[in-house]
This record gives sequence, C-alpha cells and structure tokens, in this order.
Amino acid sequence: MSSIKDVLSSTTIPHPPKNWRAGLEFDGTGGEATSKPLLANAEYDPDETLRDAGLDPSRFEVSNFRFSTWDAQTREGIETFRSYKFSFREKTDEVDHADIDELVDVISGHSRGGLLDEGTGKYGPSVFAVGDLQLGKGDGDGSEGIVRRYMSALEAGVKRWSESDADSEEVLIAFLGDCIEGVVSQGGKNIGTNDLTLTEQLRVLRHLMTQTIARFADAGAVVTVASVPGNHDETYRSPVNSKPHDSFAVDSLRAVEEAFKLAGRDDVTFLYPKESELAIAATVGGVGFLMAHGHQWRTGKHYAWWQGQSFSGQTGHDADWLLAGHRHHLFIDTESDRYFLQVPALEQRSDWWRNKTGQVGNPGAVYLEVEPSGAPRVITLVQ
Repeated sequence: MSSIKDVLSSTTIPHPPKNWRAGLEFDGTGGEATSKPLLANAEYDPDETLRDAGLDPSRFEVSNFRFSTWDAQTREGIETFRSYKFSFREKTDEVDHADIDELVDVISGHSRGGLLDEGTGKYGPSVFAVGDLQLGKGDGDGSEGIVRRYMSALEAGVKRWSESDADSEEVLIAFLGDCIEGVVSQGGKNIGTNDLTLTEQLRVLRHLMTQTIARFADAGAVVTVASVPGNHDETYRSPVNSKPHDSFAVDSLRAVEEAFKLAGRDDVTFLYPKESELAIAATVGGVGFLMAHGHQWRTGKHYAWWQGQSFSGQTGHDADWLLAGHRHHLFIDTESDRYFLQVPALEQRSDWWRNKTGQVGNPGAVYLEVEPSGAPRVITLVQ
C-alpha cells in the first residue's frame, strides 16, 4: 500500500496562479473581486463575494467574468479547484428607449426658427464688431484703404442684418480698440510713417463711429455701442502711463454721443469702461458680452485671463462671450458654454510684421448673430 509520501512524490500537482489572491477592491463606484477557492463542480454566485464584503449586490452589475483552475492534494485525493474573478460597477439609471415615431414627427415638423426665446418672447442679438482700424497708419494702402474697407464692411453688415430672417432688433456695435494708430507706439517713432496727424485720425474715427451707429439705427435696430481702450489709442505713455480708461477711442465715442444728444437722438445706448478698467460688459438681447482689446493677456491665454476675472468677480466675469482684437486675425474659440471671438484688423498690413514673418492681413469686420441661449447662429467676416 502506497503512503501519502509516495503519492506526493509520484504526482505532479500544479500550484495556484501566482497572482491569485482572494479579496475585493472597491473605489466607491466599482472595482475588482476574486472569490475564495471552490471545488470545480461547486456552484458559484458572484453576489456571495459582494455580500461577504458588505456590499448590496442589487446596486452593482458584474462584467468581465473569468476563473482560474488548479489541482491540489486533499484528504480525498487530488481535486480540481477554481477561483472566480470579475469586475463590478454601480448600476446607472436605465435610459428609456426613444420613440422612433415621435422622432420622425419632430424631424418632419421642424422649421428653421428666428432666434426667438419662447420663454421671454425675445430674439437674440446681432453684433457688428470691429477692431484695429489703425487709422493713420501709412503701411500698405494707408488710411484711405482702411476707410474704404471699413465702409464696405459696414454696408455688408447692415445688409446682412436687414435681410436676416432672425428678426433680431437689438444690435451691439463693438469698437474693440486700436481704432487709431496713435502717437505712442515705439516711443512715438511711428509718427514718422503715419499718414494722418493725431487730430486727423480722431476726426476720421468720429465720422466712422457716427456712420456706423446711424446706419444700423436708421435701419430699425435698437443699438448699443461700446468702445474699449486699446494700446495704440492711449493718450500718452511717456514719461508716465495714462490711466487705463484714458483712451482716444473712448473719448471719440463720447464726442459722438454728445452729437447724437444735440441732434435730439436718444435711441442709442452708449457704454464706456469704468474708472481704471480696460474692459466693458454689456447685456444685449439677454446675452452677456465682455469686450476688451486683448493686450491684457498673452497669445492663447484669453480663457486664463477670463477665469481670473471670474475668480474675483470682475467686470463681465459671467458673460457668455468675450470679444477682442489686438492680434489682427480672425480667431474663434469655445470652452464649456463660453465663446471667444477675436476680430481681424482693418489695416491691410504692417510692414514691420511683414518683414519679420512674411504675413499680411486678411482685413474685415465680423457680423455675428447669437441665439438667446448665447450660442452662435451666424458668424461672418464682412469685407
């Protein structure tokens, strides 16, 4: 009769897998579980392992179910064992199956709306945004080319608003800084290439602002207009800096407002920056706009700057849109439910930039239609 020692010495018995270890790991919503060893012919229910760990099996769904098998010497002889492994995750709410007939009816009955907010009965606003006119800059086709392009863009913007099926009455006109070339850039050296004096730059700007407001207002729009300070239209920079809001672009709009009031026109809302601020906030057609020139942040950091404003509750921190210029090219960006629009310049080119990079401009203004929710409906470069 063979002894147990003889059996053990004459039989090869596979060991359990090296990574086998009974237990359960749970991260609060799900995890991995490994059962205790069971005879291969024994029934197994994963709920047992969950219950042993103090978890309610009805809360979880099991997936990736598998097992490992090995032989072991027992009092009954060599027997086969199994260990079961599985993943588990908290159940999510079941999604009702869509009614296909109802979906077909929605598609068949849909018609293009006109920006109407059913709750308020109001339509979303339209925006005519311009920046970096650089009036007085002699590069390229100079101030004459800038004015011709501006008027062409204005005509296109008014035409689009008049012919739009959006039925939007409210229009925001945003002058986004650097409306003039000014006399403070490069320590004042730019004066040598300007083709307009400072007073001539301001006179042309006032006329363009007046024409823009009058064209939209006379076409039936309810107009709100704002002008933000840029870096080129600072009043002075040396020997000390002027206050942030001390801007020729802002002062020009104030002069235009006075002219409208003297003419008996009180149908336009004029907006200006607060004391020592560079940005302007406005709510037009129920949509919030924050307007800034853009020299406050580094390239690509517009959302970081905006988030900083939100942290301390600064002007326009809760706006839907941030409108800016400064970088002379069209750029549109979105993050969460916020939108960023950077308008191109109106100048044809900067010779300094062209010689440095080879780039020239794609000038124009931007015409924008916005849904009452704040989402864009139409974004068009008008030239």
